[in-house]
Amino acid sequence: EKMQRYLEKSVVMYPNNPLPLKQAVHILERLPGLRGVRQQIGTLWAHTLKQWKHAYKAEMPHTLKLHFMRMQGNDVDTLVELVAHVQRRSAEKAAQSVS
Repeated sequence: EKMQRYLEKSVVMYPNNPLPLKQAVHILERLPGLRGVRQQIGTLWAHTLKQWKHAYKAEMPHTLKLHFMRMQGNDVDTLVELVAHVQRRSAEKAAQSVS
């Protein structure tokens, strides 16, 4: 639910701030393909694409590349922690590029 709300907000905010949608795609791409996750991500992405096409009548500027065959480890336990982790890393990179 939290990720769906995050994606919905990202689509609405896109014209003014494209970064949240890019981050959401990055988060989805990094999730390991465990049992049930593939279907949930597919459903979530299909909902996001439908919302995008309804709002903008255009193709989505981001594609979702899922690497389910390659297990990826991460240092977080929940999706909420993963979202916070990605946002923190993005802020750090932005701060470095400004310096």
